[in-house]
Amino acid sequence: MAVFRVFGKRNDGRSSFAKLVSYVARGDEKEGHTKGREGHKPTAPLIDSALYEDMPPHLYGELVSLSDAPTLGDAEHGQERPAKAAEKTLGGMQSLSMGKRPQAQQAARVPMETNCLDIDTAAHEMRAVAAMNGRVKDPVYHCMVSLPTGEKLPEAAMFEIARETIKSIGFEGHQYVAAIHDDTNHQHIHIGVNRVHPETYKAVYPDRDHYKGAYCMRAMELRFGLSHDKGAYAVFERDGKTVIDWASKDPNSKEKAPAKARDMEVHGRESLFSYARAEPRKAVVELLKSNAPTWAELHQVMGRYGLELRTKGQGFAVYDKANQEQTPIKASDMHEAMSKARLEKALGPFEPAPQIEQQAEQTYNPERAPKRDPAKRVQRAEERADQRRQLRELYDEGKKPVVQETAKQVQALKESIAQRAKDITTSAQAERKAIYAADKAPAIKKAMLSVLAAETAKQRAELRAAAKRERAAIPKVQPFREWVADQAEAGHPAAISQVRGYLYADKRKLQKWKQADELRATMPGIKGPGPVDMEQDGQLWGIASMTYQVNRQTGDVRYQIAGREAFTDYGKRLTFDGQASTNEAAILAGLQVAQAKFGQALELTGTDEFKRRVAEVAAKQGLRVTFTDPAIEQYRQQLTRPQPGRAATAEDMARSKREADQLARQHIGQAGKIQVLTEGATARGEIIGETAQHLVQRVSPTLAVTHEKARFAHLPAGQRPKPGQHLAISYADSKGKAVPIQPPARGKGLTR
Repeated sequence: MAVFRVFGKRNDGRSSFAKLVSYVARGDEKEGHTKGREGHKPTAPLIDSALYEDMPPHLYGELVSLSDAPTLGDAEHGQERPAKAAEKTLGGMQSLSMGKRPQAQQAARVPMETNCLDIDTAAHEMRAVAAMNGRVKDPVYHCMVSLPTGEKLPEAAMFEIARETIKSIGFEGHQYVAAIHDDTNHQHIHIGVNRVHPETYKAVYPDRDHYKGAYCMRAMELRFGLSHDKGAYAVFERDGKTVIDWASKDPNSKEKAPAKARDMEVHGRESLFSYARAEPRKAVVELLKSNAPTWAELHQVMGRYGLELRTKGQGFAVYDKANQEQTPIKASDMHEAMSKARLEKALGPFEPAPQIEQQAEQTYNPERAPKRDPAKRVQRAEERADQRRQLRELYDEGKKPVVQETAKQVQALKESIAQRAKDITTSAQAERKAIYAADKAPAIKKAMLSVLAAETAKQRAELRAAAKRERAAIPKVQPFREWVADQAEAGHPAAISQVRGYLYADKRKLQKWKQADELRATMPGIKGPGPVDMEQDGQLWGIASMTYQVNRQTGDVRYQIAGREAFTDYGKRLTFDGQASTNEAAILAGLQVAQAKFGQALELTGTDEFKRRVAEVAAKQGLRVTFTDPAIEQYRQQLTRPQPGRAATAEDMARSKREADQLARQHIGQAGKIQVLTEGATARGEIIGETAQHLVQRVSPTLAVTHEKARFAHLPAGQRPKPGQHLAISYADSKGKAVPIQPPARGKGLTR
């Protein structure tokens, strides 16, 4: 078996390639250890070699005169030595042989390998490359691969394992130094890698490198015939093939059946182990999940299946009540939550089962054939998991081009809709100017302007509807479940298995829903007599079916919706007659026409009942309008606010912010600026209005600031900002502070 280990980062900015290379080259097990073990002398196993002549051009500036730099070995022995040409082996890697030194300096051989220019200069090269990325504080990555006692591989094989490990954890192409140590009872190889790539200068911090390394270890064990170690990944035999997969997490595979239990089931007899881990196990788990279970309830549940929990030795055991001679099983074999420590923690000190006769609903019969072979069940589960993982990978691979194409089409549609909306606005502005410039009677101009406003609103509504249709027409990524159904229909075995899994899951969910619905039927509540009708898109229906008639003498325009009278445009105002004043479609169309003619701020006339009805329609349809009547505007805002007990959603906040910006524009104009206050700044000015979630403060004639009301929730109700107040507002720790000020002669603006 092979073990992969990663050494932690220093996280102090003092990573040193030189120290790491010197450490692994010496073969000592403790960094900085200069005295070897008995029989070993301190070594400096850095080979004598010349630099490659084909040094990458981008390293010239960093490695000037590097060939003349003293090596680590020279630094240790305080002398210079002549260079010797390096032998190129292992596909261009540096030679592993030691350079010849005087007899006094000869040391134990430590086989090393690097893909740098030379082992002598490896630390210099890696440090120079790491310096090209100034953000990296700890560029040294240090890991180790260790073999168990009694297993040993040739040096070439160990270096091959090192290269595969580097590649598997994401460092392919990075500079590294590897050294084999044989000075302990288990052969191992240290690997030092430069996190910074020598060409891109990008730093790599491997994700889940422990898992990647574990997978690589299993692959190396198979390649070199090593024994297998336990870890995140394991080796399995499936359909005559050897595969590497996640170690089983199935609870049924954690406790292996005892040998006697396995022998019984081989001969077609059910063991107490298998019996206890079937229906009794499920019932016990369900009980332990309930609120405040007791020992009496646990004994009662086990008694229903003819079982009894007793103490045995230092733990608990499960007995067959009908056959006292039957060998018991450990309670933790029935379920891990039934160990003595866990049960006493959950239920308190142990209480023996009461000596009361209880009629068992089901009993253990050793002559009964086991329902399922646990080992085969685990194997089938692993096979299904592997097939479904491959199915998901196939789906993910196929949806990539669809996602990219959809993104392109969506972006193109957004640009198209924006351009068409701009064209509508530009056309309306040009026609309005032409009407004003036309040599016509005032009444005719008034009618033409009214008709233009209605047509503009209609075009915008049609554009919104067209945008929805075109967006819906863009191909979407087929949901995984639908794709699986198509694959199953085509005969894909893994897809067929997945569809069956969906069917079983749906049956379980349906059963839970039925049980929940039966429970709700017994609780206080209100239920409608029939199905709920889906709400129509009144906004599009009303404006799309609108027609009009023009009075040529007065210029008044009468609008109809679906042939019924809706409202009349008298130039300065719109009026609703008869039943139209309560009709939602008529009110909605009138609001849209008025919005196009008069802007966002509207004044309502008539009865209070009509005004409230208009506010309800505006709130329901999410129209970006405000009303000059404070009471009606407050009522509209109440309708748009989240209901009590429900937090404002992102959609609520976005709608409130849009309304606040519109309100601000009415006071500072389209050319003005709207800002959001930041920590450390103070906004001084009048609170000119509010929306459901925001306050609007005018700082100057051309500057306004919006504040989230939630920032002032910590203040008493009487101290929270209100429209009409002149305040200095600032934020600290995300909380707002409001201080009354005198109305200034000039806006003070934002100050620090």
